[in-house]
Formats: sequence, C-alpha cells, structure tokens
Amino acid sequence: MDSDEFPDDLTPAEYGMWQAFRNGSAYDLRAGEKAADDANGTSPWGAERTVRARMVALLLLSGPSPLPGRATALKITGARITGPLDLSNSQIDVPVELRGCRFEAPVRLVDCQMRTVIFCRRRLKCEPIPAGEK
Repeated sequence: MDSDEFPDDLTPAEYGMWQAFRNGSAYDLRAGEKAADDANGTSPWGAERTVRARMVALLLLSGPSPLPGRATALKITGARITGPLDLSNSQIDVPVELRGCRFEAPVRLVDCQMRTVIFCRRRLKCEPIPAGEK
C-alpha cells in the first residue's frame, strides 16, 4: 500500500480519523451528551465512534504523508478503540492525543519511544506484567 492511499477496509469512523491525521486536526467522535460521552460510563458506544486499534497502529507506525502545508498528528476524542493496541519496540514521531477514549483491550507501550503522548479522561484495560518482565 502506498503511504498516501487509504486501506480498503476502513470504516466511516476510521476514514475520518485517517483524514484528520493527514491534516493534523482533532477528530471528535463524541455524541454531545455528558453521560453518553463518559469514557468510564456504561452507555454503549456504537460503530459510529469505533476504530480498530490496528488502524491506530497503522497510522502511527506507517501512516500517510501530511496534506500540503500541514503536519500529521493523531488527536482523537470520544472513540471506542477495539482490539489490542501494541506499539511495543517502536518509535512514534507524531503527536498523539487520545482524550475521553475507551480502550477495550490492553495498550502495550513496552520500549516505545514517543515525543508527545496524552491520554486524558480515558478508560484503559490493564494487564498484569508477568513476573519475568518486571
């Protein structure tokens, strides 16, 4: 895949995330209601605000070029992120802001180097570190 092409299987929410990444702009998937947008709440978040962790990783590790006159960045608010996000042993050179997001599987950042990363008002799944890795 050419780095400026879209993957064939992007959902509408992922397509919006991809475009916002190229533009370096914020991508807001919130519903606009405090209770419905609470990342730690019980309101269900549907497909309209769901992105796959593997698409987040694809953007961060080998994403497309920025639009002319812009710089890439991943700035997402109110997304449900499905699947494990594993960025272990990588170097992320773009700013990452994940605000008010729900992660449905663990996030692994072992030996990941990031310049700017913000996780704010989010729900993360945690997994214990095996005894041999401490």
